[in-house]
Amino acid sequence: MSRIEHGRAVSYVFARPGWPMTLLFVTLGTLVPLVGPMVVQGYQAVIARHVARHGDGDWPLFDFDRLADYLMRGLRMFVVSLLAGLVVAPVALVVVWATVFVSALLAAAGGEHGAVATCVGLVLMAISFVLFAALIFGAMALVTPLWLQAGINPDFAGAFDFGFLRDFLKRVGREVLIAHVVLVGIHLGLMVAGLLACVVGVFPAIGLMMLVQAHLCGQLYALYLERGGRPIPETEEKVLR
Repeated sequence: MSRIEHGRAVSYVFARPGWPMTLLFVTLGTLVPLVGPMVVQGYQAVIARHVARHGDGDWPLFDFDRLADYLMRGLRMFVVSLLAGLVVAPVALVVVWATVFVSALLAAAGGEHGAVATCVGLVLMAISFVLFAALIFGAMALVTPLWLQAGINPDFAGAFDFGFLRDFLKRVGREVLIAHVVLVGIHLGLMVAGLLACVVGVFPAIGLMMLVQAHLCGQLYALYLERGGRPIPETEEKVLR
C-alpha cells in the first residue's frame, strides 16, 4: 500500500456478503447510550487491525459472541478519547471565547470608527474559526495512533506509548490529517443523503460512517507498517481473526 484509498473505505463495505446485518448492528449500537458506542468502537478496532494485516477482502462481520471483546477494546478507546478531549476542549473554548470577547469590546468602543471595528472583529472571528478547526483536526491526528493502540493492544498502558505516537505521526502524519479532512467530507455527504432519505436514513448513515472510519484507520496503520513502523502488541491471532 503506497497511498491511502479514501474511496475504498466506503466501497469495501458493500463488497462483503452479509454487510446489511452488520450495518444494522453497528447502527443500533450507536443508538444505545454509553455502552453501545463503546462496543462499536471496539468493533472498529477489530476491522482496522484486520484491514492493516489482511486487507479488506474478507473483513470480519459483527459477531455477538465477541461482545465482551468489543466492549473491553471500546472501553480503552473511550478513555483515551475522553482524556484527549479534556486536554483539547478547554484550549479550543478559550480561543473561541477570547475572540468573541475582543470582538465585542471592539464593537462597543468603536464610536465613529464602528465599521472598522466591526470588520476587525469579523477578521478575528474568522481567524479563531481557522484556529479552532486546526485544533480539532490536530487533536484527531494525535488521537488516531493512541486510539489504534488502545483498540489493538490488550495492555492499556500501551495506549499512552508516546514514542509510538511520535513515530506514527512522523511516518504517516500527513496522511492522517488528509484522511480526517476526507472523513469529515464523507460524513457530511452521508448525513445529507440520510436527511434526503426521509430523515430516517441519518441513522444508517452514522453506522456506515463508523465502518468507513475503521477502514481508513486500518489503511493508515498498514501504511505506517509499510514505511517501517513497529507493530502494535496484540493478543493471539486466533482471537483477533
